Amino acid sequence: MRTRSTAGMVTALGLALAVIAGCSSGGDGGGGGVKPSSDAPADYNPGGSINQVSAGGLPVQDGPSGTKQGVPDAQLQIDNAATDGEAKQMDTLAANALDDVFTFWQAEMPADFGGKQFKKPDRLLSYDASGSPQQFCGISTKNLVNAAYCFTDNTVAWDRGQLLPMIQKSVGDMGVVTVFAHEMGHSVQHQVGEKSQQSIVLEQQADCYAGVFMRWVAEGKSKHFQLSTGDGLNSVLAGIFSFRDIVGQYNAQDTSPDAVPHGLGFDRVYAFQTGFTEGAPRCAKIDINEINKRIQQREFNKKEQGDKGNVEIDNDNLTLLDADLDKVYGLQGDAKPNVQNGGQCQGGPQVNTAIYCKQQNLVIIDKQKLNEISKPPKEDLQVPDPNGTAIGDFGAFSEVASRYTLAMLKSKNIALDDESAGLRSSCLTGFWAQKASNGDDHSMKLHISPGDLDEAVAELLAKNSVIAADVNGKPVPSGFARVEAFRIGFTNDMNTCLQLH
Repeated sequence: MRTRSTAGMVTALGLALAVIAGCSSGGDGGGGGVKPSSDAPADYNPGGSINQVSAGGLPVQDGPSGTKQGVPDAQLQIDNAATDGEAKQMDTLAANALDDVFTFWQAEMPADFGGKQFKKPDRLLSYDASGSPQQFCGISTKNLVNAAYCFTDNTVAWDRGQLLPMIQKSVGDMGVVTVFAHEMGHSVQHQVGEKSQQSIVLEQQADCYAGVFMRWVAEGKSKHFQLSTGDGLNSVLAGIFSFRDIVGQYNAQDTSPDAVPHGLGFDRVYAFQTGFTEGAPRCAKIDINEINKRIQQREFNKKEQGDKGNVEIDNDNLTLLDADLDKVYGLQGDAKPNVQNGGQCQGGPQVNTAIYCKQQNLVIIDKQKLNEISKPPKEDLQVPDPNGTAIGDFGAFSEVASRYTLAMLKSKNIALDDESAGLRSSCLTGFWAQKASNGDDHSMKLHISPGDLDEAVAELLAKNSVIAADVNGKPVPSGFARVEAFRIGFTNDMNTCLQLH
């Protein structure tokens, strides 16, 4: 975060994988078909329909995720396919993923886009970025650690030598499947007539279409794969998060040849969840007007280059946070909670990082542990740490803010320990983040800087998330629902959060 004098907005944490996974190449995206709406909704308002045991409307259940056993592998024609070893295994995984994606869109596209028929790629190309170079979309694959769809010749290509093994090792088979679902999302947008030339629109739509496909898998309809709505879907979200752009690299609206913005972790998860919950027609409505109202990606300014926008969790900054929370939630007098470092909570849980004591109307924190959380993540971090350590300053400040939200709920006589308390806390924390992202609001003392919203997502995907926990520290079981609630708060008003159940 940044104090008022160096206020910033947010972008992604640094990671090379973000740049190489999920790209499209060539072509103008033109053609006939359905034209995306120019009046797409600027936010997502669920009308209070999500709940703590739901993932986009599906019951949250743990179970096996990944490649199904005993199912014959797909027999697709792949140019330059590997013949043995891990490389062959990667090509088999790619073929099974593409086969299922083809099956899905052959039924889904006519149903969602006025009977338009889905056309498979004309060519599938496998290569090793460090091996014998191939020609793809007018360029050589030498050192091209990537997976991509080419509009000009309707080809999908992937690096079996470095990219796919790296993703599989990081987040499992379903991470690889998600990459191909994203690439075929580019094919879908081309076939339905997407006209945008802006990379961020194309990539957000492709992430959204990937979410539509992954819901189909989660519903048990895939031939080759299975996905639980508990840990399995959480892992997919972690994979989507890991494909984010490098923090402070460039602006989302940058159209220069060297800039191909895909979005932050927050943005990419946002688009994926939109597709998962609302379906393909909603994906086609994503346009630059909508994206500009919610995206936070920008380059670091000169003042942020040194510390990357991170500040200490010290008394001065906690005082600024307290003033901002008072402003956002409107608490005064006896309704306003005090914030103190250390102490005992009467009739409540022990302090870990931050808790709310209902009887005392007190937020108790452990400043030392919060500072451990506030440490910037390692640059080579590919997926959120499930233990929630070394997240960044916004992750730590958000934990404190989330406990403050419980005082606001208490002032309105809303339950703090029912099944929806954690959802409301996450949503209201997202609402505070919305206000902190407004650099024009000079009354706010702390402002979001590049990477902050990704830190919130990382915390929400941790096993013991505080942001999405009730007054007793019990987190919402579904990581999907935790993140969904936060983004609802970030794009809506406070009353929407109070209606969640």
